[in-house]
Amino acid sequence: MKKIQTPILNIIAFLIVTHLFSVSVSLAQSSQSKLKKADSLFAAKLYTQSFDLYKDLFSSKMYSPAMLLKMAFIQEGLGHLSQSLYYLNLYSQPTNNSQTEEKIKELALKKNLEGYNHPSSDEKLTRFLQENQLKIASVFIGIILLLVGFIFFQKTKTQQIPVASAIILVGFLTMLFWLINFTDPEPSGIIEASNTYIMEGPSSGSAVLAIIGEGHKLIVDGKYDVWLKIKWNGKVAFVKESSLLLLHLN
Repeated sequence: MKKIQTPILNIIAFLIVTHLFSVSVSLAQSSQSKLKKADSLFAAKLYTQSFDLYKDLFSSKMYSPAMLLKMAFIQEGLGHLSQSLYYLNLYSQPTNNSQTEEKIKELALKKNLEGYNHPSSDEKLTRFLQENQLKIASVFIGIILLLVGFIFFQKTKTQQIPVASAIILVGFLTMLFWLINFTDPEPSGIIEASNTYIMEGPSSGSAVLAIIGEGHKLIVDGKYDVWLKIKWNGKVAFVKESSLLLLHLN
């Protein structure tokens, strides 16, 4: 009986894998076709029609830096400040394009928006570590491997572990762990609409600290039900999650 079941199970598994592969290929072809059509509409200056297609692709997590830049351009042309800043910020994450960052600062300065100040020394260091994380991690791993080899050699030769080398090894392991786990950018978002309420607590019954317009960039420090914990003018505050366009790429 087992000899009969095994070929049947193999055939079923093969059919499932084949089906899943054909579905994924079909979806990829459909996305490419939609992107090509959206680009053609954009080139023909039919911006709103192209944006609808771009937005569908973005919702399906099918996007490229070039597409995000086009989406930002369209939204700026339509006068949608928060949307334009949102896509510009998303574009700048993987590209680190200096011109885009200058454009963001220019828009923020023009509209007197909060959250776009020049980065501090700590923020610059964090940004440097984020941009060069793979290179720095590779160097650390190389040093760690050399230290492990040296310690093993000394232990074999003298029957003792060299304490200084062991301490240095622990130090590099700690730095590697920190680099991998604690250099992610702080979660942030952009206020989507005008007349957004900044509250003192995570409740509609809390005191109102401010009513602000679109485009302000806020650091998110936690979540309480439908409320996001933020800082506003140096104070802990809360804003509804639906009011914020969260800046992260899936």
